[in-house]
Amino acid sequence: MNGGVEAFENAENADVNLVLTSGGIEPAKLLLEMCGIPFICGIPYGNAYSRELAGKIKGKNSLKSREPRTEDTFVVIGETISALSLKHAIESETGINVICICAEGSKEPVDNKSGDVFADCEDAVAAALQKIKNIKAVIADPYYKLICSKDTAFIDLPHRGFSGRIFENSMYDLCGNDWNDFIGKVKEVSEC
Repeated sequence: MNGGVEAFENAENADVNLVLTSGGIEPAKLLLEMCGIPFICGIPYGNAYSRELAGKIKGKNSLKSREPRTEDTFVVIGETISALSLKHAIESETGINVICICAEGSKEPVDNKSGDVFADCEDAVAAALQKIKNIKAVIADPYYKLICSKDTAFIDLPHRGFSGRIFENSMYDLCGNDWNDFIGKVKEVSEC
């Protein structure tokens, strides 16, 4: 990102590509086909998941599957790779059971075995929410509050691509300094 033309001129020298959004999957596939460069989908949120992702990039391990330590479920609604990365980060640091409703992006990385679903419109998101049992909280852009149960806790996670700059002052930098504040809110809601 932010590398300009020079970065693309040297793209074939990469050992691995880290795909941060669904829009990067097709270019990553092209680089795999043309240059033999493998790719991994994920965003390094939080300490534990960042370490796991770094290990996967280095070829040292794969992402660990975890048994949830709670029957309550948190639901993350958002772009596919971002939502799935957030799920793994939350589960890594808290043991909370998380299900993703991937509302934007590619269906490709969605693992239906874990309960994650792809929903291509707001009605599909609402229908998916109705099917999930024991929802303790929803983590999503504030606009999704309109289709969530009023009895369910809601953790705002504004996304510039969804609500634009309306909630810009309350957006988190989950790869940086805001992770601890965010995961603290998640833990706080979990303990209620």
